[in-house]
Amino acid sequence: MKSNIKDFFIYLYYTLVLWFERKIKRKLKDQALLLRYADDFMLAFQYHRDAKAVYGSLLARLRRFNLPVAEEKTSKDSDL
Repeated sequence: MKSNIKDFFIYLYYTLVLWFERKIKRKLKDQALLLRYADDFMLAFQYHRDAKAVYGSLLARLRRFNLPVAEEKTSKDSDL
């Protein structure tokens, strides 16, 4: 694996996974889950209100670290 790919995944881990586990989940009263596969991820929440509360923070977090959001792949669908 090329060094820049490894660096990206380490960067993603620190900017997304640790943030979600240490900051976001602790603030929620209900269950939440982050699933990752390569450079994609999905957040799942027990309640829609938690998803709505986290969405803005997530976008701000990704922008802060210049991580792009693919709008065509972004869904806030509660009917999955």
